[in-house]
Order: sequence, then C-alpha cells, then structure tokens
Amino acid sequence: MPMNEWLNGDSVGWLWVDVQEVQAKSQSVHDLDGLRKLTSEVDSRVQTALEPLFAKGQVPILIGGGHNNAYPLLMAAAKAGGPLHALNFDPHPDVRALEGRHSGNGFSYAKAAGALDRYAVLGLSEHGVNEASLSALKETKDWTYETYESWGIRGEQSLDQARERLLQHVQVGRFGLEVCADGIASCPSSAMSHVGWSWMDVAETAYRAGQTGQCTYLHLAEASVGLARPSEQMALAKSVAYSAIQFIRGCQNLPW
Repeated sequence: MPMNEWLNGDSVGWLWVDVQEVQAKSQSVHDLDGLRKLTSEVDSRVQTALEPLFAKGQVPILIGGGHNNAYPLLMAAAKAGGPLHALNFDPHPDVRALEGRHSGNGFSYAKAAGALDRYAVLGLSEHGVNEASLSALKETKDWTYETYESWGIRGEQSLDQARERLLQHVQVGRFGLEVCADGIASCPSSAMSHVGWSWMDVAETAYRAGQTGQCTYLHLAEASVGLARPSEQMALAKSVAYSAIQFIRGCQNLPW
C-alpha cells in the first residue's frame, strides 16, 4: 500500500508479539489443561505488549492469531481507561464457560475480569451458537446481537441497519472493534465457510467504527495466509491490509 495524500505512514507504527516458542511448546502438549495454560501465556505476552500503547493514547490494530487475543486486548485497554465495550463482527460470540483460556471464551473472561461492559455481536450464526452462549447474550445486561440470517437470508433488515443499531449500542463510550475471519465467505481461517459476508463488508464496518471517534482498537482475527492457496495468499494479505487502512481513514475522517 503506497503512502500518499490518503494515507500518511508517519502516523503508523509496527510491533510484533513473538509467540513462536509457545507454539512450538504446544506441539508436545496433549491435554486440555496444558494447552489452556499456554493460551494464558499468550494472553500475558499480548497484554504486556499492548499496555504501553493504550497508556500513550495510541490505537492498536491487531492482525493475526486466534480470537483468544480479544481477552488481552480488552484487559490492556481497560487498564488504561477503565471498562470498555466491544462490537464483534463474528458468527460466534466467544462467550463460553470460564473453563480455562481458549479462543471461545475471551469475552466471557473479559466480562468476569471487569474489563468488558457492553457487548454486541454482529452476524451471529443462528446455526453455529450453542444454547449456553445464546442464553448468556440474552441474559447479560447490555449484551445484544443481530444474526447473519436476519439480513443475509430472510431480508428482515439490511446489514447497514443491523450494524448501525449495534454501533449505536457500543459507541456510548470507548469500544473495541473485533472482526473474526470465520464469518468472511471463503476466507482461509480456523473455521472457514463459504457462507458469510465479504471483505468489503468488513472494510466498511471498520471505516464506520473509526468514524465514531470512540473506537479504541481494531482486531482482525483468525485470517490465515498459511491456509490459503499460494495463488490467493497475496489477495488475502491485501484484503486484511485494506480493511485496516479503512479503519485508519475512518478515525481520520470524523463526521464533525
């Protein structure tokens, strides 16, 4: 992506969180408790890397890794400015039981720790959410959702309408935008599907979130260049980068 009048690279920095050692260690761990402890180790490394950025008022864009990283993101952001809200563009709510850390319970752990307040899931899969998670979304104060099928199948509303309602719900204060590649049609990820939304939907959502002036971070999780065919790897990387750039542009182009 070139630097020009629409994107000034001087305002963008780079940071790498090295978890190769943890990944290598996981190859010899075969019990759930051991793997969940390794996930907690990743939590610690990610949170430690992010805390100084939030403390300086910078806006992290976290790319790659699993959706387990939502928890350390929320924890780091909350340490700097108190509890915050989250909008998750994702077919799965990731609010499973507090049974040891994994990618399916980042938001329930953040809620239990006092880091997460309001929570909204955009694109919840009516056929991919278990009863316990659905009950948590319905019964927890200030948690809400819009299902993918409500706009993508039945046409009861548009994506724009669903997105706007949920943005209004979370932008009453600081919030983080979470995007899981599992919901992007045909995107190589840990739970790839040919059903879902497009990268353009993601880019527009990132732009709209940035324009609220309240979005404190963007998290693009689960997209895996390594799982893509060689001929598609460049296109996937460009799609991720394009979405991140639209978030930056949204943050720059506030409507007031």
